[in-house]
Amino acid sequence: MNNKPISEVIADIETKIQALKDVSHTRRALVTTDHSVALNEYELAIVPENITRLLDHIAALEQQNARLQFIVESADKVQKEFADELGCAGDNESILEAIDALKQQLAAERERVVNVESEQTTEIGQQILIEAIGAHGYIVGCLTQGRPDLALAESRKWVEAFSQAGSIIPVEGE
Repeated sequence: MNNKPISEVIADIETKIQALKDVSHTRRALVTTDHSVALNEYELAIVPENITRLLDHIAALEQQNARLQFIVESADKVQKEFADELGCAGDNESILEAIDALKQQLAAERERVVNVESEQTTEIGQQILIEAIGAHGYIVGCLTQGRPDLALAESRKWVEAFSQAGSIIPVEGE
């Protein structure tokens, strides 16, 4: 068996096709009225075109095979990257299970964030904010009316209240 690369085999076949075409043209000039000679001429004329067509088909199939191989290799690479990122086996089922687990973690985290936000905005918290806004207005009013002593007393009251609240309520990140 010959282990030539496909490109060399194709080149050899193309050389033989060209030789057949050359013989075909030479014999066509010598054709007589004998039908058997005409039939041989016809076969010689048709065979190279069939071989050329088959070679073109083989080349197209090789290109398609190369494209399909590239797609398979790319899909395998992407699947491996997903598996590595998710920390699971590389099969489809494991990847889908890991994605489902991530969805569940995300849903749990969303629920936790909603709970934290709702805890931070309680009715008492809203009441304190309203009172603080009112106190700010009172302090500004005292200052504009020339009563800095009242403004200072109110400010100290609120500083003390916020200091006490800060020592009671833990601050995230500390």
